[in-house]
Amino acid sequence: MLPVVFFEQPRCLVSLTIPLRRLSIAAALFCAAVSSAWAQTPTAAPAPTRPAAMARVAYVDSKIIIDKYSRAQSVLNSLNAAKTAAQTELKGKSDALEAQVRTYQQGAATMTPQARQQREQQLVGQQQALQQLATQKQQALAQRLEREMQPIYAQVRQVIGKVGKAEGYTFVFDNPTDSPVNVVLYADPSIDLTFRVLEELRKTPAPAAARPATRTPARRPTTPRR
Repeated sequence: MLPVVFFEQPRCLVSLTIPLRRLSIAAALFCAAVSSAWAQTPTAAPAPTRPAAMARVAYVDSKIIIDKYSRAQSVLNSLNAAKTAAQTELKGKSDALEAQVRTYQQGAATMTPQARQQREQQLVGQQQALQQLATQKQQALAQRLEREMQPIYAQVRQVIGKVGKAEGYTFVFDNPTDSPVNVVLYADPSIDLTFRVLEELRKTPAPAAARPATRTPARRPTTPRR
């Protein structure tokens, strides 16, 4: 007979959580700016008497950009609604399973060993199926987050580069307000490009939505006509 200790535990539903990826801009822009600066540097060494131009540095707050960018918030709100619906569905299934477990435990003493074993196997199978369903829903939401937010992240990076270049900056760093560790310890607000980037984003057409990769069916070889 299988033990039923597993079912004596309280609610076993694994809650769905979607760790929303923060915009990682600093590293990408830093590398891009370095590559651009290197490509624009002449091969000949500058004259010793000619001082090198001083780099101009600015920064943005990626959290504010995502929080105030309507297209990003539309995607995130839709994902949160899907997450809530998935949690509601899983909770209903979990409650129903727990009710079946309680019914089984109340009548187990009157069942034959064979009947108890069969019922326990059924309940274990239902519990495993529920856990598998929760995992599938979590993975589906994570994939949807990646698919729908990636074009927005790419657009934000592009616009940051556009604004930075137009205003003559060599580097644009990310200084998110919610980060526990920031590379930028102090920055003059006059070089904060956050709201200038937001203004430019609102003028920019929406990025094309990424589509899941589809396989092209193989063509059958055709027999040449004689």
